[in-house]
Amino acid sequence: MTVNLRNLTDAQKITVTLMGVTSNTSAVLPDTAMSMNVLASDVEGNKTVDRPDVSLIKANVGMALTDSNFREDVKVDGTIDNNDVKAGKGDIGHSLPRLRGFDPG
Repeated sequence: MTVNLRNLTDAQKITVTLMGVTSNTSAVLPDTAMSMNVLASDVEGNKTVDRPDVSLIKANVGMALTDSNFREDVKVDGTIDNNDVKAGKGDIGHSLPRLRGFDPG
């Protein structure tokens, strides 16, 4: 299943509710909420953009995209290059907002 998301702002958690999904046996599945974090350049997934993120992007410059390094394609243009490194450097210090006493992941 592909859900196309457009015009998302950076540094947020979004929830998409899937409704009316039909299984391969024609059964209508229950509505299901799916959440994800949106934080450009956080290639390590620790909710903060820092120097280790930029180092990881740099280490993958010029490499083919795989299921283990696709996050390093920060500009999402199908290639890991110096534009991704530049974007990562510009995002250092960005982080996801945290709710007091609660961090849903």
